[in-house]
Amino acid sequence: GCASRGASWIATGRPGIPEMSPRAVATWSAAAIAVVVLTNHPVYRLLVALVAINVLVARRRPGTSSRALLSVLATFAAITAAYNPLINHAGTHAIATIPTFIPGVGGPITVESIAYGVSAAIGVVAAALAVAPLVLVIDPTDLLEVLPSQLHGTGTALAASLNLVPAVARSFRRVREAELLRGVPRRGPGGLLAIVVPVTLTTIESSITLAEAMESRAYGSGPRTRYRSARLSRSDMLVMAAAVAAVAALLIARMAGAGLDWYPFPNLILPDTNPAVVSTCLLLAAPVFVHR
Repeated sequence: GCASRGASWIATGRPGIPEMSPRAVATWSAAAIAVVVLTNHPVYRLLVALVAINVLVARRRPGTSSRALLSVLATFAAITAAYNPLINHAGTHAIATIPTFIPGVGGPITVESIAYGVSAAIGVVAAALAVAPLVLVIDPTDLLEVLPSQLHGTGTALAASLNLVPAVARSFRRVREAELLRGVPRRGPGGLLAIVVPVTLTTIESSITLAEAMESRAYGSGPRTRYRSARLSRSDMLVMAAAVAAVAALLIARMAGAGLDWYPFPNLILPDTNPAVVSTCLLLAAPVFVHR
């Protein structure tokens, strides 16, 4: 018992916290995405985003970092929140006016359009954070265990795509560090282009190496095999049950007519928050508590 428990600790690199099953992580991500899609309420989406951040902090694999992802999402959210008022001029409370001779963005900037832009940014960030555990909590190749044999090819392509994002980030960091070590701290568009070119070439080379490795191992020439199969623990089943319960409760709330949608037009009003729906969103925090 101690040996198996120690093995699970080593697998995550964090003493006392066992490894999550890929099925549990995939179920959790699917449920979190479903919650984000079933409602456009900014409070509920913000809860999903905060829960996802806690899951990433508590459950991420050794050697991975969520700092870069959070930085990119923060930048993207800021751009989304700032861009929406420039193209959406609906609402009654104008705080500024862009000259109409400017194509595409001319018109009033309203408080309602700013609020809607912030809400849209929260939704995009919540959806991205809901998918992030598929890369940061488990290895993307472990997703092949979740899919049936008929979708093995699709799962392989999906795993390779998910692996591409951190690979590009690592390549970008290495090229940047190499330039700094050589005393070439380039700035501006020229410096960015000098980094993008070697990163692109390195990514293409890595893709070719992956294709050659799969071909040398006779990929696709026989039935699917597994090196190891992760078993569902009691904690994994609790996480999956909580995720399914969250989606089911939200569907019931929508059919019952609960206020799951929010639009600030034509007059801005604060969104009504249902405590029952808040509790439903908090069910997604199960991975933080049961895997200890």
